[in-house]
Amino acid sequence: MKRFTNDDWGAFVPSDRRRALADGREIPRESEGSLLRADPGFNELLEEYSQGNGALSAEKMTRRLNAFFEVLTDAVALHGGSVVCFSGGAAVCWFDGDEGSRALGCALVLLDVLRQTSDRRERVTLAQGRLQRFLAGDPDIQSFEVTSGEILDRVDRIERLLNPGEFGLDQRMAAVAKDSQLPITLGRTGQGEPMALLGPSARPLSSDFGTPPLPANVSAEAARAFVPPEVWERLSSDEGEFAPDVRRAVVFCLRFWLPPEKRVLDELQAHVKLIQRIVHQYRGTLFHVAASEAEVSVWATFGAPVSHDDETLAALAALAEVRRHAESWKEFRVGVCQGPVYSGTYGGAHRKTYGIVGVEVALSSMIMEAAPAGSILVAAAVRRTAGDHYHFSSAEPVSWGQAAPLPVFTLGEARERKELLRLQSQGRTPILGREKDLVPFLDWFDILTQGTGGAALIEGDPGIGKSRLLAELGLQAE
Repeated sequence: MKRFTNDDWGAFVPSDRRRALADGREIPRESEGSLLRADPGFNELLEEYSQGNGALSAEKMTRRLNAFFEVLTDAVALHGGSVVCFSGGAAVCWFDGDEGSRALGCALVLLDVLRQTSDRRERVTLAQGRLQRFLAGDPDIQSFEVTSGEILDRVDRIERLLNPGEFGLDQRMAAVAKDSQLPITLGRTGQGEPMALLGPSARPLSSDFGTPPLPANVSAEAARAFVPPEVWERLSSDEGEFAPDVRRAVVFCLRFWLPPEKRVLDELQAHVKLIQRIVHQYRGTLFHVAASEAEVSVWATFGAPVSHDDETLAALAALAEVRRHAESWKEFRVGVCQGPVYSGTYGGAHRKTYGIVGVEVALSSMIMEAAPAGSILVAAAVRRTAGDHYHFSSAEPVSWGQAAPLPVFTLGEARERKELLRLQSQGRTPILGREKDLVPFLDWFDILTQGTGGAALIEGDPGIGKSRLLAELGLQAE
């Protein structure tokens, strides 16, 4: 079994951060340059492969993602850029001091390779401007590369308009492409901003690419701060990497608002560290931090990379504790979902990450957006699994594209022990340690609502809990 080397650990750290660590210097908080965000079509791949056979499908998905990111990370390195972070499965790449030519050259190399594939799912967006960047989180648990700035909002607006296989450019990048006599199609975003699409026939400006420079060496000790603790422990042992997996997990998205005043970074750090430590205490994993000019969002999961029988209750207990600390925070709100997510390590040889990606991650963000300030909204699956351990109240359903509105519930306070014991005597509290037994039945409930019937046989020795399982299924079906 492969033993990890310093080069392997270093792949979890952006190349420019590695150089800064090697030189003993800080990365500037703000700089001018070009940004390239490349999404391989992660959610579409997850939807396709989750229809297959569990881990085998996840392995196929990982191989495909790694092939994409291997090309991307090499192209970024060749053009003097750095893959700063991964957001929602997309790679955020920064070309410091670039006036557009290096980022555009990288995009052209990527396009030249991808046009040889028959199944194009990627969406790539390029923009120029100023980017703010800093580290957040407790380094004893994990540090996160955080990017913010108007340039990211601009990239978001362009990316929403792209179809699979398209490369979008902001106004400044479009001007660089035009000066290079590349084919582009002009257009505008939903807000009326000029943008362009790079023509699919565009070719690299040079055929002499050379080889990517080797990134600066970084010790395992320095890299450890950028690796999730569960992943670090696993990779440091004889067990090797976590196998890529599509598994059920609880995901939450939490947001709070900070005024753009002096020392705001110190306050942001304090809040993120508090959330991270509480999540870690309840055996969850914080996996992404994002910031805009005044808002900070964090995502966490319970059930990946390591699953526990009580992950739903652990997630709600952690959020209840965070809520007690967040009474003075402005615009505190949370969305919580439960369902299948992709979990695994993906990327190229010189840049990789451990990620949690899937529709549930996007849904948690949507539910969070709909939550009133100071509240925690949970999806119906979370409400069912939590049973009567907490008080819940129905909230306004959340609209989700063309699908039917999602029923959601407001998380209240935990029930007192006496009340729980009374409900337990009536068979109304969730059964701990049997969640995996419930999963097939919960999936069949969805099929039943579509008018398809069926039958199931539950067998077991006397006293093993068949009646309790049936009682719980009855409650879940209500």
